[in-house]
Amino acid sequence: SDLLIREGYVTKETQKKLYEADLQRTGGNSSDLYAMPGCSEFESGYTFELSLYTDGVFQDFTGEGDYEWILRNCAEYGFIQRYPEGKSEFTHVSDRPWVFRYVGTPHAWYMYKNKYCLEEYTDLLELHPYESEHAIINDQFGKEYEVYYISVDPEDPETEAVLPLPIGYQYTCTGNNKHGFYVTVDLESGSS
Repeated sequence: SDLLIREGYVTKETQKKLYEADLQRTGGNSSDLYAMPGCSEFESGYTFELSLYTDGVFQDFTGEGDYEWILRNCAEYGFIQRYPEGKSEFTHVSDRPWVFRYVGTPHAWYMYKNKYCLEEYTDLLELHPYESEHAIINDQFGKEYEVYYISVDPEDPETEAVLPLPIGYQYTCTGNNKHGFYVTVDLESGSS
């Protein structure tokens, strides 16, 4: 009863205010607390922070005690701990057990099972371009998914990209906000 979502979706305008206020507070050229406007995962609507609210006081969610269940089971619902302990060399953010992100069940399960952070996982997916061998991953029930990466040149003046997508299968297509898309195909949803 004391667990709640403290932070969630943030508009670009709000992110700009947070970022600029932190620069003003520190006198620095960049912020260690807030991403630049347009670069925050909170602007995606997929990221949120958990907190504990006990006796009128907010406390950081640590994932300890009874709350360890959340860390052990969030992948079954498509969520990952966004900044796990020991992964700052990849995320460039210190351990923040209270930050979670929705990535979808098969991806979350694969990352949890293999102890990958999001950056390690997307680097792995980019080794499976459409033109080459695709990755095959399973969710917690053993259901198979095919995943491939489509690179798009951010310097290309064309405003549209043509993406090769499967016919007769359910799929999701997710942009990486840099230079491409990840396509996840539910292999049990169609016929070959």
